Amino acid sequence: MESKYRAIQQFDNLTAQLYRHLMNVLSSSTEDELTPSQLLILRQIDNGIITVGDIAKKLGITPAAVSKFVEHLAMGGLVSKHQSKKDKRVSYLSLTSKGQNIYEHSTAVRHSIFENILSCFNARELDTFLNLTSRIVDKLETIDK
Repeated sequence: MESKYRAIQQFDNLTAQLYRHLMNVLSSSTEDELTPSQLLILRQIDNGIITVGDIAKKLGITPAAVSKFVEHLAMGGLVSKHQSKKDKRVSYLSLTSKGQNIYEHSTAVRHSIFENILSCFNARELDTFLNLTSRIVDKLETIDK
């Protein structure tokens, strides 16, 4: 029982450290002034999720929070909004060319950082790490529902 408690404590500490270091590295590596949350919104739009409501559902946050992020991104010229002709309450979102460029640059920077981080694993370890991480995500998804 004590070893299980120790494992829980260690996992808690490691996830906190991982999050802190990852956010520090990612935010210090981007010249643009976008937050990780704003970049996540850009990712959703780039992936074809184009309404505030759909983004809110996908990310598990309120439409009001998404709207706030979108307004900031629109003011910065990164996102454009087009009102639906069928329902005036719905706006369709798209990345502007500036938004697309910033998103692509941010993605390239993140991938470079992740490549550097993952280089500490050999191929077998990398497969194991990714498998175990996927299992953690799967478990979190079942808890989150």
